[in-house]
Amino acid sequence: MNKAASLTDPLERFKLVMVSSVAFMYPSKIYEKPLNPVLGETYQAFGADGAKIYMEQTEHHPPISHMLIEGPNGNYRVTGWSTWAVSAGLNNATLKSDGHKRVVFADG
Repeated sequence: MNKAASLTDPLERFKLVMVSSVAFMYPSKIYEKPLNPVLGETYQAFGADGAKIYMEQTEHHPPISHMLIEGPNGNYRVTGWSTWAVSAGLNNATLKSDGHKRVVFADG
């Protein structure tokens, strides 16, 4: 996202935002905690680049999490939400995820 924030060409920015989104999908769907988050549970962290990351569980059923990521020096801001649903069969399980993400750069 920092690379995208440093560019002015909208198409190149778009490409980098898409790469970031695809790269985010794999680790965001690896569940190390139980799949039953507590309503109001929060997560706060700093990214390796200095980004501030805030997340909160805002709905229990269906589970919905909201996020805010503020890039270093305010060069980008990501807001969004995600949800998922699990359906289990006799010998399989399906996980469906959904959500929305909005990216805004400091220069608009």
